[in-house]
Amino acid sequence: MLTEYLRTWPETRRSSHPNASLVAVGAKAKWITENQPLQHGYRQGSPLAKLVEVNGNVLLLGAPFSTITLLHYVEHMANLPNKKTVSFKMPVLCEGKRV
Repeated sequence: MLTEYLRTWPETRRSSHPNASLVAVGAKAKWITENQPLQHGYRQGSPLAKLVEVNGNVLLLGAPFSTITLLHYVEHMANLPNKKTVSFKMPVLCEGKRV
């Protein structure tokens, strides 16, 4: 699978978010993937926001446009009346402790 190939590519970086992790390759990969916010993983400070900040590119290979994850960032940032968001909790390891 292409996604697994990219994830395991040398020097690929993966963000640490337990549910909304992303990978990046290239000179800014470490910066793009570090410090992803745990609440609302697609908001400001997320890898998607950083990708937009540096005018990055998204490559879709054989996937429909509607599946592009970058749309989650746009949805989160859009100021829409009566916009609904769904929140849930999940345990994560923080400094070796389950929180």
